[in-house]
Amino acid sequence: MPSRAGRASLSPVQLQKGVVRLGNLGLLSACALTIILIVGRILLAWSPSPPALPPILPYAEIAAVALSLGIWAYSRREGVDAGEVLDRGLVYEVLLGFLMAVIHHGIPWEGTTVTRGWAPVAVWIIVYPLMVPGTRGKTSLATVATAAMDPAGLFVNVAAGLPMPPPYVLAQLFLPTAVSVAIALLGARIVHQLTVDAETASEMGSYRLVSLIGKGGMGEVWRAEHRMLARPAAIKKPSRTS
Repeated sequence: MPSRAGRASLSPVQLQKGVVRLGNLGLLSACALTIILIVGRILLAWSPSPPALPPILPYAEIAAVALSLGIWAYSRREGVDAGEVLDRGLVYEVLLGFLMAVIHHGIPWEGTTVTRGWAPVAVWIIVYPLMVPGTRGKTSLATVATAAMDPAGLFVNVAAGLPMPPPYVLAQLFLPTAVSVAIALLGARIVHQLTVDAETASEMGSYRLVSLIGKGGMGEVWRAEHRMLARPAAIKKPSRTS
């Protein structure tokens, strides 16, 4: 069982790897969104009676891709505190969840039959904490806030003129999002514990890694502290996939 301090903070290794994963997730999200949005517009154009889309939809689509590319670029900046990057990553999680909801609910629902399956926001809620590490409190807060963006996206479209689905359809729409919150929090806790266990097993002998000094093609150099002796040291770790 990890200590309370271990649950409340991330190690330097977790922070550095989290920044890399955040950048990769941002780039992957930008590419996936671009492909999905292009294919979606093509399919709508081929529809015998394409629905009238709200004017806000193109802006939400562009903003979602730009936001994802922005977090990717920000994560690659040199000299930025890793903890600050991950904190801004949580803001990115919530904002992208809102834009996804606006896009998803921007296509009018025809009749009362729900046929779209899980909303993108529900999938995003699960994926983000599994890829990007965070403390339990911040992860929980960002997960719940992102879930709240799903109905917020619907209400934005309703305000733009789309009809409000009936109550029982709303229940079907948002149930997967509510379930995804529980899955995300449980999954994030399991992944965090596995990461802590892996770090403990791979510690460099009697030294504790403190901060990253530099990295290159052959590996990473970390500032380290001896567990028993009050002296600093530099430890080289071979490069490996995050």
